[in-house]
Amino acid sequence: MMSRLSYIVLLLAIPVTVSCIEVNDVKDKLDIRLSPQTNVSTKAPVDGTVMPEGRTMVVSAYYNADRGESGNYFTAAVFAKGLSTWVASGTPRYWPLDGSLDFLMYSADGISATPSWNDKVTSGVTLTVPDNSSAQTDILHGRLDRQTRAFGGNPVVMRHAQALVMFIASSEVGYDGTANHGITIDRIALEGARYSGFVYMTYDPMQDGGWCSWSDLASAKNKDVPNAGGVMAFPYDVPQTAVDIADTGCHLGIGGAGILVPEQPAVGICVYYTMHNGYDDAGAAINNSLQKALSLTEDWKEGKKYVYELHFVMNEIIVKPIVVDWVNQAVQEAQIPQN
Repeated sequence: MMSRLSYIVLLLAIPVTVSCIEVNDVKDKLDIRLSPQTNVSTKAPVDGTVMPEGRTMVVSAYYNADRGESGNYFTAAVFAKGLSTWVASGTPRYWPLDGSLDFLMYSADGISATPSWNDKVTSGVTLTVPDNSSAQTDILHGRLDRQTRAFGGNPVVMRHAQALVMFIASSEVGYDGTANHGITIDRIALEGARYSGFVYMTYDPMQDGGWCSWSDLASAKNKDVPNAGGVMAFPYDVPQTAVDIADTGCHLGIGGAGILVPEQPAVGICVYYTMHNGYDDAGAAINNSLQKALSLTEDWKEGKKYVYELHFVMNEIIVKPIVVDWVNQAVQEAQIPQN
C-alpha cells in the first residue's frame, strides 16, 4: 500500500499546465483608446464623419475616484491613429483600476495654437489661435464624462470651433454664352472678417451658441473667396437655379466648401460681377464690370454653416441666408433685399 507521503510526492511530480498572460497583452487591453467622429459634411478641410487618419488629438483626463481623492490624471497627451482607434503617442496611457475618467480634447493640426488648461483640466482649455485666414484649419473639440473602458474605443463626437461661410448663386436670367446674356461672378470678398484670437473650449450644453466661445479677435482683413478650381470656380457663370445647399463641393469657397471664421458678428461682402447685355450693331459683346457691397446682419456662430444665395434680379442682388448645422439640417431661412 502506498504511503500517504509517497502519494503526496507523486502528486507533486505530475506536470501542471498553467495559462500565462503576458504583461503586454494585459496592457493592450487596458490602453485608453478613443474613436473620434466629426459631423463635418463638407469637402474641406475635414471630409465625412470619420476623423482623417493623419490628424492628431490633444487629450487631457480627470480622474473620478470611487474612493479617495480625485484629480488630474494626465494633461495634453497627443493621441494619434493606431490600427483602428486613436491611442497615445509615445508614453502609453492606461485606464485606472477603478473609478472613471473625464476627457477633454481638441484637434488643431496645422495651427500653432498655444493651449492653457484649467486646474481641472477637463473643465476647459483656451487656445491662442494665430491668423487662420490662409491655413483654414478646421479646429475640432470634444468632451466625454464619467468614462470607463469600452472595447473598440470610447466614441467621441468632435465639434467645430468655427463657423463656415459659403456662397451659392442664381439669376433671374440664367447665363447664356451664345446670346451673351446673364451674369458672371468674377470674385467675392469678405470685408473685415477676423481670423485670430482666443477660443475657450468647454462642455456647456446650455450655453447659447454651442460648446465654445471666442474672445479678443484681431487682425480684421478683407479676404477674397478663393478660386479653388472646383465645380464653381471663379469666374462663375450664374445659372437660373442655384445648386442645392446639400450638394457639397458645389459652393463658392475653399475646395468648393467655404471659408472658416471664428465666431463673430457677420461682416459685409462685396460682389464683383460682369453683366452681359448681348451684342451691339457691330457684333461686339456688351459687358459691364460692376461691384456691389452687401451687408449681413446675423452673428456667425461656431458649429454652423452660413450658405448665402446671391440671387441676381433687375438692378439688385437679393441675399438669401440659409443657416444650417454641419449635417445640412436647415434651421433658419430668410430673404433680405439689398437696395
